[in-house]
Amino acid sequence: MSDGLERVTATLTTGERVLWSGGPDVDVWFSPGDALLIPFSLLWAGFAVFWEFSVLRSGAPGFFALFGGVFVVIGVYIVVLRFFVGHYRRRTTSYFLTSNRAIIFGPRSMKSTRVDAQTLSSTWTRDRRKITVNFGFPDDANLRRTFGRTSMSMSAMMGPLTGWDPLQINPVPILFQDVTDVVGLDHALRQLASFSE
Repeated sequence: MSDGLERVTATLTTGERVLWSGGPDVDVWFSPGDALLIPFSLLWAGFAVFWEFSVLRSGAPGFFALFGGVFVVIGVYIVVLRFFVGHYRRRTTSYFLTSNRAIIFGPRSMKSTRVDAQTLSSTWTRDRRKITVNFGFPDDANLRRTFGRTSMSMSAMMGPLTGWDPLQINPVPILFQDVTDVVGLDHALRQLASFSE
């Protein structure tokens, strides 16, 4: 975390200060979105394997086997490998809440957005031991117009910690996901609310 603190300190603007820092729960392998993602991935992989088996058995031209092979590889990724990618991202992700912004540092990336009470939403687990805070999309008016107010939408459900998008090319909201320091983060969010009053 100290490496992340050095990285965030270098990006602070005049008067901006860090209110809270933390990260996602590294012990989590499954997210609530997996209730939909796992059945979908099993159907995808099952159909891809069936297609490949049928093509190889029928003696169809090699193009069909190659075409099906691509979908089998994707199926293996979304059924098994994405969980390891998601776990790696959990271990290498740091969250920072400043007096102005929500910042996420990954191993080779940084995403931030200005904190806006209109787009901020929080979701607690039932036992209230973890919190996920959705700050909205990065400062891009087009994305906000397209996706509306930041609810826990499909793009949030399929966020970076699921490993669903290996190249991270789809726009997703800025999420502080599965944070176990609920007291510290909640306190920092209350501080932010008092600044804006």
